[in-house]
Amino acid sequence: MTPLALPLLCLLACGLSGCATSALWENHAFDGFNEPARPANLKVFKTQGDWLVQYDEVNENNERIRRRAYYLKPNRDLGRRKPRFVKVAKSLSFPPAHVVVSADGRRFTLYDEAANLGTYELPVYPAQSGRVKQVLLTPCTLVADATIVGGVIALYWWSAGAPGLADCR
Repeated sequence: MTPLALPLLCLLACGLSGCATSALWENHAFDGFNEPARPANLKVFKTQGDWLVQYDEVNENNERIRRRAYYLKPNRDLGRRKPRFVKVAKSLSFPPAHVVVSADGRRFTLYDEAANLGTYELPVYPAQSGRVKQVLLTPCTLVADATIVGGVIALYWWSAGAPGLADCR
């Protein structure tokens, strides 16, 4: 065996081990996204000290439309996290607010009387179905990673003359 064979095989084993499993567990590898439907059928209501936002949401994996509602103030700075939704009431006794929806349907500007209260984005966040897929596929990826590492070890053993094989006969 050449003097470079062992370092090359070690580098190959380190580079390939964990490839399948780490790729599987990358952030949101299997997640779809929940996002506003087109049209979102946005309605905003003025409540006591807050604003109730209602809109239609769709999941990119199944295209099923769900009616969602959340209070604006506690869900203002979510980033790409799921808001705390509330049950959608069939008949609301709150007065409707004046809103202007953006052309893409993902943002709205809220007005109280003539005062502009700001522009807000409707929630876009990852669906949770991806986590189940990751958990179910993990055993397969662990087997694939172990096979890769075992193959590299077997190549090294074979290139070293397969020591111990003669003793088994």
